[in-house]
Amino acid sequence: MITKEQKFTSEKKIEKYLKDQVAKRGGITIKQTSQIGLPDRLVILPDCPPFFVECKSSTGVLSLSQKGVIARLEKMGQVAFVVKSYEAVDQLISWKEELEYEN
Repeated sequence: MITKEQKFTSEKKIEKYLKDQVAKRGGITIKQTSQIGLPDRLVILPDCPPFFVECKSSTGVLSLSQKGVIARLEKMGQVAFVVKSYEAVDQLISWKEELEYEN
């Protein structure tokens, strides 16, 4: 539920923001369209293992097929994140950068 203080942000805007933020860091995002339920983007940042990102609107929820595919990816040792805001994108990218540079 969105409170009065929160603004609705569309999935399309969050996905574009993710793409732009990754590009600013020298990375790329690959749009996934080949399978129902596959996360929206495969993200590749410099010096960081690739990871999947599912973008949702601020009120969006994962479908059953998305939940199933994400669970299958995780069983294969892959990493998938769900982001619902610009802040979540920023936190994800900062966390991934810090994690990789600490190693």
